Amino acid sequence: MADARAPGRTGNDAPVGIGVVVVVLAVLFTPVGVQRLRARMWRPERAATVALTGPVEFPQVWFQAEAPRRVGRNERVTGALTIDPTAGTATLTVAEGPLPITEVTEVSIGGRGGDFVATWVEVHCRVGAKTTVAYFNDCRWLAWAPVLTGSNLRMADAFAALTTG
Repeated sequence: MADARAPGRTGNDAPVGIGVVVVVLAVLFTPVGVQRLRARMWRPERAATVALTGPVEFPQVWFQAEAPRRVGRNERVTGALTIDPTAGTATLTVAEGPLPITEVTEVSIGGRGGDFVATWVEVHCRVGAKTTVAYFNDCRWLAWAPVLTGSNLRMADAFAALTTG
């Protein structure tokens, strides 16, 4: 009697497929876990030990004036951010023009809302004429740039170097 299974199939295809999926997910999300751990260990005092000379530029960032939410629409503005710790200045350039970021009093970094990949940099400051808590995230490479390059840690270091009190 002939075997009804397709030729070349062993019957173990499901476990092999599951194993491949697990390996692919581990390769994709291990850097996310490492980035989350690095963000959890970040402290504002670190900026004093990191040599920041000249402007630090982030060509594409998301800016929000409210905390990222798990549910609902997040109102994000995309722009370019330049932070110059030696000059004590930061500027967010959006479609409407440049917005100065001044009076930085507190900086933190970490996951916010339901965003699994991004580690947002939370900055207590003045943006233009408004005192606010601003949230920044390097959004290059579909927001994977901070995970793969540590750019949000550099952003947090640069903002912490601007802290006034």
